[in-house]
Amino acid sequence: MLKTNTKQLIIDVALKLLIKKGYDKTTVADIIKEADLSKGGLYHHFKSKEDILSEIAEIQAKEAAQIIEKIIKNKKLNELEKFNKIIAGIQTYKINFHKEKANLKEVFQKQIQDPYFQHKMMKMTKKIIVPYFRILFKEGVEHGVFKTEYPGELAEHYFDIMNSMQFSLIKPTLELAKKPENIKFIEQKLYFFQDLLERILGVKKGSILLAEPLLNRYLQK
Repeated sequence: MLKTNTKQLIIDVALKLLIKKGYDKTTVADIIKEADLSKGGLYHHFKSKEDILSEIAEIQAKEAAQIIEKIIKNKKLNELEKFNKIIAGIQTYKINFHKEKANLKEVFQKQIQDPYFQHKMMKMTKKIIVPYFRILFKEGVEHGVFKTEYPGELAEHYFDIMNSMQFSLIKPTLELAKKPENIKFIEQKLYFFQDLLERILGVKKGSILLAEPLLNRYLQK
């Protein structure tokens, strides 16, 4: 078996087990057994199941980047329209991804609470995603759509803002089924961050469509 095929096999098997059993109950031994590999066969590609989960997250980030790139290249839209379309497109992608891979959302949400894993994921995702927003914000400023003197810096801080928002909502969204009243807190947070982005980008209030797409995703069963 080719090395690339072995690596993909490990990812596929790990996904299957993570979805079925969850992160804590899935062991490296389980993955090795299900994939019919030796220990060396797995450890040649991954040092731990956390590394496998990181690889899955990187695949997601690259797929999201493809969506962003396609929207940015759409010459029929201005930069604000592109920005809103990116927000909606990424939420749709995440909804569909987690529908196909039920329970994986909870796996990521629980693991991202670990500071080391969170830092690792942010660094990786930032490297893949930020360059696209740097282009978007720079072109938006050039065309008079956005008002900021620092589009490059804004691209990085936008990513940080979104991560801060999502991290603050992990616990309330995980507990939403048992505590439906959490939706008020979630909604308030989302509209706060929407207002914050409008101020930072220098656009009119109500121009950015952030809260509704994310609320729809968080309310998906």
